[in-house]
Amino acid sequence: MTYTQLPAGTRRFGIKPALLRTRRYFDLTEDGLACRSRDGTLDWQVAWPDLTRVVFVDHHVERQLMWRLDLICGDTVRRIAINIPEQGAKSDPDLAEFVDLIAGISEALAAARPEMRVSLGEYGRAKWGMLAVGVLSAVTGLGVLIAALVGGVSTDRMAAAAVPMLLLMALGALVIRAHHPWQSAPEVPAASFAPILRAWEMHR
Repeated sequence: MTYTQLPAGTRRFGIKPALLRTRRYFDLTEDGLACRSRDGTLDWQVAWPDLTRVVFVDHHVERQLMWRLDLICGDTVRRIAINIPEQGAKSDPDLAEFVDLIAGISEALAAARPEMRVSLGEYGRAKWGMLAVGVLSAVTGLGVLIAALVGGVSTDRMAAAAVPMLLLMALGALVIRAHHPWQSAPEVPAASFAPILRAWEMHR
């Protein structure tokens, strides 16, 4: 950072979103949040009165932890995300900084917008995409089992193949259930989200 002066009442957080991404800096105040690049250039900012929705997304894919907070102002989405290996995540300083930032945002929102709630889970096109992944997994597992039965596969080979295919079907069913497009996303008050997130971090 080439700028160091912080206005009164401002807290600064520095987060490296992923291995090949550059560090971003977030200035948090009671009125809103500003995201800046390394040289202090303003990338974007959000004022709490302009927020229409806040969404937190938690993904675990191929031993990677992906957490994301979306600050939605009408049609504009500002995202704060981190993508790190699950192994060693508990001691990762960037994850700790991310959690501190999101907790700080929740607390600021609770003070400025007591009615604001945080939705949990994907939404919009991403939710439909996850649903498609779930359906594909379930159908693939079922299709392979049916093909094996019709093809006269031996009992031993059928038993060996059944377990992974059943697991694939079960995984697909879980993804479908979690991302059903007609299912309302769970919500928590902004004031309650900070301790919830810290509990998730502690019990990783």
